[in-house]
Amino acid sequence: MANDEPLSEMKEAGEAIGKLAEDEQAFTRAVEAFEKRDADAFRKALESRQLLPHCTRICLWLCTWRCFRICRLVCKDDSSPRSIRGMQTISARS
Repeated sequence: MANDEPLSEMKEAGEAIGKLAEDEQAFTRAVEAFEKRDADAFRKALESRQLLPHCTRICLWLCTWRCFRICRLVCKDDSSPRSIRGMQTISARS
């Protein structure tokens, strides 16, 4: 079922970032390494939680979160979606 692939990928990314977030120090090290573009430190933070196989998923999650934060700052828009229904509402306005 090709339609389930994006949902499955999002679920796996959520599980991976959740596992990383269980260890606050590892999560902080990963985020700081990501922000500094320090690939070795990022990989070490993921390795500490046996998450290196999910490196791309976690990296993409952090990229998305970074973009979301930047857009909120730049646009100063309080109508950001807080749920899927919110996303649908905003999409319908466009």
